[in-house]
Amino acid sequence: MAGCKCRLAWETVCRPTCFGGLGVLDLRFFGYALWLRWEWLRRAEPRRCWVTLSARLEKPVAAMAAVTMVVRLGDGEAGAFWYDSWLPVGPLCRHAPHLFRAISRTDRKRTIKDALMHNRWASDIRGALTTQVLCQYLQVWEMLRRMSLNPLQSDRFVWRWSADDTYSASSAYYPAGSSGALEGAGTAARQILCLDGVAQPPLDSFKYFMGKPTIYLTLVT
Repeated sequence: MAGCKCRLAWETVCRPTCFGGLGVLDLRFFGYALWLRWEWLRRAEPRRCWVTLSARLEKPVAAMAAVTMVVRLGDGEAGAFWYDSWLPVGPLCRHAPHLFRAISRTDRKRTIKDALMHNRWASDIRGALTTQVLCQYLQVWEMLRRMSLNPLQSDRFVWRWSADDTYSASSAYYPAGSSGALEGAGTAARQILCLDGVAQPPLDSFKYFMGKPTIYLTLVT
């Protein structure tokens, strides 16, 4: 206690009770979870009248959207080739970061259909062909070699953390696994962010590192 102010370990207090916390809402991450709803509606319901309005998405929210929303591939016209999770490995911008940095900012905005047509994603490579870039290029090429689109069906966005495949604020903030299980579930905000706001790679399963100054999630092996 300093003067009339009590110092609390908010990082611990805001953890879910199954992780030794008190379950108090972390307003920062809860705000991200609520903001994520608008990005979900923009992608899942593109016919809403406000979708075409220009809006700048915060980087943490954009990273959360890339991890929590999965594209069920159809014609490839709605999904973003580099930024969306339409492959088992997650967003290509995170799976192949060296290759991604070799793509111009304009070409990074291609849709899945546009990028796959005549392998334009490969023609977009403009940066230095380093060893890392070439290795990741071969990995992506192998994944996409037999990829085909369905022109009769539109892309469908699926919310990863709910049983009905749709967004809810609770599934965006609270762990979705039963009995505190982390396999294939977890808090959307904390899955890709540590408390200093640095985005983490997309992972399949997570675990808290207790007793650290910042809360991180890491792959459970």
